[in-house]
Amino acid sequence: MPSGGVFPTVPGHEIVGRIEQISPAAAAEFSVQEGDRVGVRSYVATADGRSRVYGFGFPVDEASGLFGGYADYMELVPGSEVQKLRDDLPATELTVYECLSNSATFVRPAEPGESLLVLGPGHMGVTASLAVVGGARGPRL
Repeated sequence: MPSGGVFPTVPGHEIVGRIEQISPAAAAEFSVQEGDRVGVRSYVATADGRSRVYGFGFPVDEASGLFGGYADYMELVPGSEVQKLRDDLPATELTVYECLSNSATFVRPAEPGESLLVLGPGHMGVTASLAVVGGARGPRL
């Protein structure tokens, strides 16, 4: 990948799953409980000041090695952003959480009279449009 990454790694950066097991400290940090359906932002700023990405930046020989969404179970590291998600939509639709969370961070709302150009309207382009035009009124997952 152009920004680096490690190999081998467990891939999967658009992460939707359920909390299977969690310590009381982690439950308090992430504001989730066992059984909650969650989206996990792939980007994480670790305690040592590095930026890492689930599915790209964690090698399989570190700790459990389960740091990607394609694993049957995935380990979360401190500093991760975890958001409770609703239960009435399929996971395939909710994986857009990752794109929305990045877009809300990477772009600013459009001001009246400004133009918006989305080049390559994939997941990121479409959700960037929602973040720019919708601002805080965007969809709630």
